[in-house]
Amino acid sequence: MTYGFIKTACVSPRMKVADCLFNSEEIVKSATEAAENGASIIVFPELSITGYTCGDLFFQQVLQKSAENQLAYIIKETTKLKALIFVGIPVFSTESIYNCATAISRGKLLALYAKSFLPNYGEFYERRQFTPFQQDMKTRFINFAGFENVPFGTDILLQKGLLHISGGEDFWICFWFSRAS
Repeated sequence: MTYGFIKTACVSPRMKVADCLFNSEEIVKSATEAAENGASIIVFPELSITGYTCGDLFFQQVLQKSAENQLAYIIKETTKLKALIFVGIPVFSTESIYNCATAISRGKLLALYAKSFLPNYGEFYERRQFTPFQQDMKTRFINFAGFENVPFGTDILLQKGLLHISGGEDFWICFWFSRAS
């Protein structure tokens, strides 16, 4: 009996900066293990496909294409897992690069959540590479990693309800706003 609880796993796999192939294989192994141990929701780190510290490599088309291809690989390899999986990836559009969390499940790319609050202090220089998703921008649908009409934005409505993901600075902003209320 689960008493209404959902088993969740937060996974930090071994990673190599800018080695999307290695990282995706580690993500698949870790997701499979977590699902086999009963996790229904599996969360990986921000920018887990590329590594967080790629710096100006995020501007390279080779890295961009590799990240997108490896997301497709992760989705294919986790199709049989009964879990909702969140993986971090940079999403490249013609005008910008967004720091995103992907929601995937059973062979589908359900959504791309774009980070809104980008840190630009201390060791964090995300605004150099990424564009914040503005709150006044509407959720839109894009084609990505071989999937068509994928919801892209912040407030994403799926068939079974509202999906809200917060990562990095977005989480801290939400945390401080909720404490002030």
